[in-house]
Amino acid sequence: MIGLSLSSNGLKGFIPPEIGNLNKLNFLLLNENELLGSIPAELGSLLNLEYLYLYNNQLTGNLPTQLGKLINLKELDIGSNDFSGYLPITLDRKSTRLNSS
Repeated sequence: MIGLSLSSNGLKGFIPPEIGNLNKLNFLLLNENELLGSIPAELGSLLNLEYLYLYNNQLTGNLPTQLGKLINLKELDIGSNDFSGYLPITLDRKSTRLNSS
């Protein structure tokens, strides 16, 4: 497994769109930081991603529909943020374990 684990690492600011260039990642753990803004659509380029944890940040906006391209995604945890809108239908139809509360 190839991953990036920066949980509880004191990160502040925005998730850079360039993170979508890390196309070999199987897991991306950015939970429990102070990340702001929206989830970059470029995360939808991480086709090998199985686990994406973004919970306990200060993320806002709508979830990008491009996340529905994550065909290998098993777990997505976006809880304890301030998202608006709806879960993209592409994610709703997956058998992904989702935590958005």
